[in-house]
Amino acid sequence: KHLIMTPVTSAEAAACGVEKTWFEKCKQNIGLYKQARMTVEFEKLDTFVEQTLTDWSDDFHLPFPLKYDRSWRRLPEAKVTEMFLKELRKTLERGTALHNEERVDEGMRVAEHIFAGTSLPDLLDTPQLVFQKRFESRGAPRDLAEQLAKSTRRILGNPAPEVPPNGGK
Repeated sequence: KHLIMTPVTSAEAAACGVEKTWFEKCKQNIGLYKQARMTVEFEKLDTFVEQTLTDWSDDFHLPFPLKYDRSWRRLPEAKVTEMFLKELRKTLERGTALHNEERVDEGMRVAEHIFAGTSLPDLLDTPQLVFQKRFESRGAPRDLAEQLAKSTRRILGNPAPEVPPNGGK
């Protein structure tokens, strides 16, 4: 079974005491309507609505999932770190943030050291900021540590590569 919630129409909202013109200008968003009624004059409503919706979009837009993709957990545990590090190298080489092969190699040395003894739950559940601090503690400059941490979360937030039929050998 599915629960489908349709937006309230302006007429339905008006029947509940909501001012129809304000509600329509607030794009029929009751939360936005309530904020607007408490904070702005009608003449400034259009600007308020536009700015608030832009702010909400900026605040709640995520460039990648904050949680790992479940496919990483389905990989053979012995292969996870190896496959993750291959993906990390590919990501760093594709990206322009590290600028050159030496920086990619430097980042990979730090990452290999950090992830060598990392358990699967630790790899999958560690927040980006904690990864960044770990990279920095191993000597990575701040910009490199930040890029490594972002890349780590981005990779783990997307589906894992498939294990080759021969186990990758």
